[in-house]
Amino acid sequence: MYKITDRANTVFKRIKKDGPVIFCTAAFSVLYYVILNTALCGICPIKLVTGYPCPGCGITRACISVFQFKLMQAFMLNPSFVLWGIFFIFFVIRRYIMGKTNDKAVIYFLAAVLVLSVVIYIIRMIFLYPMEPVLTYYGDNLFSHFFS
Repeated sequence: MYKITDRANTVFKRIKKDGPVIFCTAAFSVLYYVILNTALCGICPIKLVTGYPCPGCGITRACISVFQFKLMQAFMLNPSFVLWGIFFIFFVIRRYIMGKTNDKAVIYFLAAVLVLSVVIYIIRMIFLYPMEPVLTYYGDNLFSHFFS
């Protein structure tokens, strides 16, 4: 008979197998936050190089706003956070609970989320740039120094 503990052991084995990737992602996130985010006052690498916000600008702050129960503020920062949250939950369920490792559904879903995020970005840039605080131009970017 299949027990819940067997299921939990299987999930933990999968997480252990993916441990190096999870660790590297977490380490990169911490290093990014400590080195770039703190030193550069929260400017993302794309904005630092080009001066323009990327499609992901505001997603981290949106997620923090969700955890603070400020849903409208989160949605205004970057509405794509909803898509990425749904994708993350979908991925975790498919990978760690259902055990599907080479899953085309995840790839197709990721592609759809990427395309929708870019569409949302384009719409926001057309109608909200540069009025929203997240969608502002960073004048001290590397391109401006290189081409001036």
